[in-house]
Parts: sequence; C-alpha cells; structure tokens
Amino acid sequence: MELTESVGVECLGYARHILEALRQRGCKLALDDFGTGYSSLIQLHRLPFNELKIDRSFVSHIDQDSRALAITLSVVDLGKQLGMTVVAEGIENAAQQTLLVEAGCPAGQGYYISRPLTAQAFNRWMKEALEQPTLRKEPEERVH
Repeated sequence: MELTESVGVECLGYARHILEALRQRGCKLALDDFGTGYSSLIQLHRLPFNELKIDRSFVSHIDQDSRALAITLSVVDLGKQLGMTVVAEGIENAAQQTLLVEAGCPAGQGYYISRPLTAQAFNRWMKEALEQPTLRKEPEERVH
C-alpha cells in the first residue's frame, strides 16, 4: 500500500494507529514521492513505513545535476539507515541505473527498465529477464 508523501496527515497518532493495524494484517507500507511533501522527515519518524520511494523529480536528473544526485544518494542512505527498502522512481537511462546500483539502491522503476505492461506482457518480460543477465529488454505489448 502506498501513501503519497504530499498528502497531508492531520493527526499522525491516528494515522500511525491505522497503518500499524494494516501492517499487522500483512500489508507492506510505502511512502511514495519522497522529497516532494512538507512533512517527510516527521512521517518517516512517526509512521511505520517499510519502503521509501524516491520521487522521479530527483532520480531522473542524477546523471546531469550534482544536487539531484546528492539528494538521491542521501535519501538512499537514510532509507538504509532506517531499515527500509528504497525504490528509485523515474530511471530513464543506463547512467542513472548505474549510479543507483553503485549507491546500493536495491530497487527501481522507470521507462529504462520497462514501460507499463499488460499482465500477459509482464509474464513474458519476466520470463525473458530471468533467462538474461539484464532486465532492460522490453516486450512489444504495452499498456497505454
């Protein structure tokens, strides 16, 4: 379950109670679009997220902008320090993916990896990916 960071949480205590109940029922919780909202650090501190998703507005520029790179690397490190899975959103080229892999970011999403797929196309893509050393090859069929 993803909660977008820019959505304001008026009562962190109540939100924590609800999110803890969801976790106890087996839900994994992700803080999406991290870095774009107003209370991101307090949400990280007070709410029980499993995953931190770095917003594409940073990731898509890390190969061209040293400030975007510094912010992204800091968020990857912060997520690791908090014991969270970190996902980089908006990976658009090999240079960005290489920088993220070198930083220890374990997961990513973006057009460089694949565009949105139908379930059938995803199954083919996954089968091909498991047979090859890279996940870069996209299938023909996509969801638009």
